Amino acid sequence: ASALPTSESSESSVAPTDSDDCSLAGIPLWLSDAQLAGIPVRDLNRLMEQQRLTEDQIARVKRYRRMLKNREYALSSNRRKDELCADLERQRDELRQLAASQAASLRVNRGRIEDWQVKIAGLEALLDGRAELQQLPDGFSMMSPKDEAADAAGDCSTVPKSTGYQYH
Repeated sequence: ASALPTSESSESSVAPTDSDDCSLAGIPLWLSDAQLAGIPVRDLNRLMEQQRLTEDQIARVKRYRRMLKNREYALSSNRRKDELCADLERQRDELRQLAASQAASLRVNRGRIEDWQVKIAGLEALLDGRAELQQLPDGFSMMSPKDEAADAAGDCSTVPKSTGYQYH
């Protein structure tokens, strides 16, 4: 059995000064609000019986205890909501950073795709015989440095015949 406070206890009685229905004014319980909210119901009922409280006083104690418990629940609920909001804001910020990073990566990759599309178009033009080797984009060449030097000098005899490329 748990230890119950008695009327000889040195703690002062909870006696709010307002005269609403949830006040414990005039009820000799000698419990703080925290004790009243935390005491098990069986122990509270036993204490109220020991103090010989009237039905009206018991109803007021129970109403006051319920009000205290509701207040505690509201506070804990608000704390949980605040924690959840803070966590959601943190997740939102992380997702915004990830989206910005992914958008930058996408821009880079789109640029690479465009570069490759230009190179592919140049190679297709070479295969179709519509362009000269010097017209490949971004310094892209199918010739060796020796062949490029000979081509720059106007000597086409050094271009390997196995490539099948023709100059116009």
